Amino acid sequence: MSAKQERLRTEFATALRLAYEVTTATGLLKWKPPSQAAKDPMYSKQTAKLGSLYESMKEADIRLRLEGATEAWSTVADISHEHYLFRSALEVLDEQGRSADDRQQAREQIMKSALAIAKIAETFHESLAKSLDSLTPPGPAPAPSGLRSWLRGAYGWVRR
Repeated sequence: MSAKQERLRTEFATALRLAYEVTTATGLLKWKPPSQAAKDPMYSKQTAKLGSLYESMKEADIRLRLEGATEAWSTVADISHEHYLFRSALEVLDEQGRSADDRQQAREQIMKSALAIAKIAETFHESLAKSLDSLTPPGPAPAPSGLRSWLRGAYGWVRR
């Protein structure tokens, strides 16, 4: 494994943890408006965990941009966007005074976002693995060039 792959492995693992956690957070049993969910102690733990993962993702995003490995990062952005839409729709269900049409649209958005997140997360680990493998092309490292290489070659020729 190359040094670059080793450095980026933790960033990719963080992205995968975020994808799994968001998939869990948008599961069918988690479809509670914020006012009802706030009463659940597990909800506050999961919210804190998601918050720390999103913070870790910000740092990982910076490191990946500096390394030039942003191909797989669009999937993370898609998951984050769908999670935002999911949470926003839950908040619409929680607001008093919303029309029945608004609530129905919110329910449809919740279902659409949850399905989109599940679909993205299904193959996310494969795309991350491909991206990690593509960072260093397969095959042996090229031979060193320069004065040291020339000296090694000359020394080998003399020793024959």
